[in-house]
Amino acid sequence: MKRLQSSIIQVVTRGQALSSLGPSLGDLFERLPIELQTEIFLQAIPHYPSILKLTGPIILSQVCRKWRIIALGTPKLWSSFSIHLPSPDANTLVNDCERAVYLLNIWIQRSRNNPLSFLLIQEYPRRHQRMRYPNYAETLLTLLFLHSQRWRRVYLSLWAELGPNFFVNDTIELPMLHALTIETNAPLSPAYPFLVQSLPWHQITELCLINQRHTLTLDQLLSILSKAVNIRWCRANVICDLNDHRTERLSLPDLSFLHLVIQSLSAQGPVDVQTDVDSFMSFLECFEFPNLWTLRLEWLLRTIEPTYISPAVGERFIKFIQGIGITLQEFELLYLPISDTILLDCLTQLPLVTNLELKYSLGAGDCDPITDHLLRGLVLLQSASQLIKSDSSRNILPQLKKARFETYGALCSSMALTNFLQSRTDDIEDEQQRLEYLKFLTGVPVFEQYRCCLDNWRLKEGLDVSSLVVP
Repeated sequence: MKRLQSSIIQVVTRGQALSSLGPSLGDLFERLPIELQTEIFLQAIPHYPSILKLTGPIILSQVCRKWRIIALGTPKLWSSFSIHLPSPDANTLVNDCERAVYLLNIWIQRSRNNPLSFLLIQEYPRRHQRMRYPNYAETLLTLLFLHSQRWRRVYLSLWAELGPNFFVNDTIELPMLHALTIETNAPLSPAYPFLVQSLPWHQITELCLINQRHTLTLDQLLSILSKAVNIRWCRANVICDLNDHRTERLSLPDLSFLHLVIQSLSAQGPVDVQTDVDSFMSFLECFEFPNLWTLRLEWLLRTIEPTYISPAVGERFIKFIQGIGITLQEFELLYLPISDTILLDCLTQLPLVTNLELKYSLGAGDCDPITDHLLRGLVLLQSASQLIKSDSSRNILPQLKKARFETYGALCSSMALTNFLQSRTDDIEDEQQRLEYLKFLTGVPVFEQYRCCLDNWRLKEGLDVSSLVVP
C-alpha cells in the first residue's frame, strides 16, 4: 500500500496522466474499491494545501477524467486549505488576492457540509505600504464567517487592523470549533467580551492568542482558561495584570503543553520585577496541571535594573515546579530572573525531563543563572570522583537527552562545562542517562581551552555538540 501511494504521489507531483506509466499500475488502481481510492487521495495531499497554487485536490482533479470525478465527489479533499496573502510590495498582490476570493468560494462550495480547517496568513508589509490597497484579509474573513458553523481548526495571522468591532458578531456560531490561533496586531481588547462569552470554550482543545499591541492580561487569560476545561495545548502572550486571587485551584487535566510569554505594554516603561513576578506566580498558583508535558516560560519585561526575584517568590516557583514535576518532560525557561540556586532547586523537581532549554542575555549586566554552580549541580553522579565535581548529592535531570543553553558566559568556566559533559557521556552505564545533544551559545568564549574534546565527544560518544560565541 505504501509503495502504491508513493507511486501515485509521484504521478500527482509531475502532473502526468496515469496511463503514461503503463497499463499495470493503471489497472491496479482501477481495481481498487472507490473508498480506498478516496483514502489514497486524502493521504496524498498536504494537510493545508494552498488554494492559490497548483497543488492538493486541484492538481488531482486535472490528472484525468476519472480522478476529477473522485476529487469533486470527495468534499473532505476541499475542507482543509491555506491562504497566503502576499505583501503589498508584491507585484501580484491585487491579482492574487482577487483570485483568493474567487477560489475560496469554489473550495467552500466543493467542501459541502464538511468541517472546515484553514490557515489565513497575511504577510507583513513595510510601514509606508500599509494603506495602499484594500484589506483583502477582511474580505476573506467576512466570507469565511458566513460558514463559521463549520469551523474546526482555524489559524489567523494578520497584520492589518480589522476594525474594533470586527470580531464582535452575535450571529457567529462555532459548534465545531476545536482549535483556534489568532496572531494579529488588530485590537482584541474591544472583542474580548465576545471571545469570552461567545466562544464554545468547553470544546476548545488548542488555543493560541498572540497580539503584540493589544495583549491580554493575566486576569483575562485566567477567565478564558477557567472556561476551557478540556484544553490540551495553550500558547499566549500576556501582561502582568492580575486582580483575581482565587483560593480554589482550577484543574486542567488534559493540558499537556503550556507556553506563556510575559511582556510589557508597548508604551510602558521599565517595570518593578518584584511586583510583576508576584502577580505571575499568583497566576500559576491558580492552577493544577496533572498531565503537563511541556512548559515554556518567556519573561520579556523591561526592568528598572537587573534584579533577581526574591527568595520568597523563588520558593513559590519551586513549589509550583514540584507540583508538575511528576509528568513534565520538556522545560524551557527564557530570561526569568531567578538565581542559579533557585533554578537548581527547580530542576531537582524534574526527574522525567528529557529536553531542557535555558536562554538568557548574551550581553553583560543582566540576570543570568547559568553559572558554574548550576553546571556542577547538573553533573551526573556515577562515581566518588564525580561527587567531588558536583554541587549536589543527588542526580538532577537523570533522563536529560537534549540541552540548549544561551548565556553571556562570564560566570561559566571550561572546567565546569567539561565536567558536566563528561558525566553524561563518558562510560555511562545506563544508556537512558546519556546526553545526545548540547548547544552552548555564549557572548564570551567559554569552551576554547577544551576545543579538542569536542571532536572526541562527537566521534567516540556520538554526541551532537556545538559551542558558539556570538560577538
